[in-house]
Amino acid sequence: MCLPIAPSITRAMERCSTVPRSAAMRLRRSTVEHPFGTLKYRIFGHPRFLLRGLGGAQTEISLGTMAYNLKWMIKVLGASRLVHQIIPA
Repeated sequence: MCLPIAPSITRAMERCSTVPRSAAMRLRRSTVEHPFGTLKYRIFGHPRFLLRGLGGAQTEISLGTMAYNLKWMIKVLGASRLVHQIIPA
């Protein structure tokens, strides 16, 4: 026995299969999803936060985001140039 698909699910599947949306999702996966995956698995090492509560989770993600951004800036600019940008001579 096959259950009927709800109309809302059918509409959602149609929206996802249209060309502009699929192109937008490809772009999103390549630009947005990568940093979150990197934060989640490389920096934190596992998919859960160590600190409990909203404040703890916000603190943990803020620190992880700052570390990710600093590592990225060092990779792009180089450590010495980044230091000169932060602390002018």
